[in-house]
Amino acid sequence: MATYRWNPLQRLIRAALRIPDGLVTKLAGEPIELDGRVLNRSVQLLVALVERLDQNALEGVSVTQRREGLRRIANLGMPRVDGLHVTDRRIPGPDAPIGIRIYRPFNLEPNPCAIVFYHGGGWVVGDLDTHDRSARVLATRSGCVVIGVDYRLAPEHPF
Repeated sequence: MATYRWNPLQRLIRAALRIPDGLVTKLAGEPIELDGRVLNRSVQLLVALVERLDQNALEGVSVTQRREGLRRIANLGMPRVDGLHVTDRRIPGPDAPIGIRIYRPFNLEPNPCAIVFYHGGGWVVGDLDTHDRSARVLATRSGCVVIGVDYRLAPEHPF
């Protein structure tokens, strides 16, 4: 059985996302609906807050600085999940070995399904560590083996 652990800052963030709809409407506008489905109000609030940030805030920031920034904030919204067997391996790649991380929930049925997980970061700033908690939650909630791929990043390795 997996255990989810939230640190105090994560608890505060989660509480802030549970603010009443009336306040969300004042901050983020009316609910966004598409094809009869309404965007989650917490997500709408986060999008609105991000849009209010200075769009030039990252101007002049190096890729290295962006990567460090993502590492600092990557896991704020995700719990720490225990109850998984996690293994790092390397597999052959086109030019060099590629790292993978395998997340295997305990007590899986024989021949479980597998999910190949390509971390976020715009092909530039993410890695297995910045998305480790996301992959752990995915493995735990899905009951599948999750295989995270540490693909090569731009600009060092352009497409």
